[in-house]
Amino acid sequence: MKTTILNQRIERDLLMSRPYHKRQISHDVTHLLQNPLIKLITGPRRVGKSVFALLMLQGRNFAYLNFDDNTLLEAWNEDTVMAILDEVYAGYDFMLLDEIQNLPAWDMWVSKLYRRGKNLIITGSNAKMRSSVMGSVVRGSYWQFELMAFIVFEASAWKSGSLMSDSSTMHVVDDYLHNGGYPETIMARSITKSYLSTLFDSMLLKDVAKRKKVRNSTDLYNLASYLLSNFCNPVSINDLAHELGMKSVATTQSFSNYLTEPYIFFYLPR
Repeated sequence: MKTTILNQRIERDLLMSRPYHKRQISHDVTHLLQNPLIKLITGPRRVGKSVFALLMLQGRNFAYLNFDDNTLLEAWNEDTVMAILDEVYAGYDFMLLDEIQNLPAWDMWVSKLYRRGKNLIITGSNAKMRSSVMGSVVRGSYWQFELMAFIVFEASAWKSGSLMSDSSTMHVVDDYLHNGGYPETIMARSITKSYLSTLFDSMLLKDVAKRKKVRNSTDLYNLASYLLSNFCNPVSINDLAHELGMKSVATTQSFSNYLTEPYIFFYLPR
């Protein structure tokens, strides 16, 4: 366990040494960190939640745990981990818990840390984290920030180093509408299609099929692919079940709800 946490410290320091585009928020970071409320950063995978949290904590003494690491999860022991953190990050002022939703019963552990006075910054790729935290951590004592992919102005600034001029507006907007704003694709548009395809599959596998213990992953993939091909179109659960030959309307409803949790799809009620 100590080796895992030491390796994660090396990864943390490497991430903090790289250049990044700072996201714009309406809150003063110093005031946020001074506040004992839990800082909860949610959003899809690969939009920069970890980087956003690391930049918040730059220059400060903080402990770091990345729960996207199977070696940490498989050997998890709460008391052992806390003892090692005290050793590796002596006198730390903050705790950054990255992708915490991967830890079983994570909200109970977070509640315990909060009651013990730990200043927590948490990231997660699950839209239900907010309601879970509200229900278990001192009646929702937290500040929540939902981070998405770059908007068009951020994409332009990251690519060119400055905000776009009027003459380049149409070109930038056209590029954005075709390729989106995932940070890792901005400087490498040639890989965008394969990158997003791989990310889509990974989210279905890790954040839906695996976490929800979906046995019939073929139906899940067929539903997700159908919705992706028909974005912005009206749909109904009954029609989806019939069109895709799903086993039942109830299963179709459950799968559709699952797909909203990792921010793959957003539904607008009629």
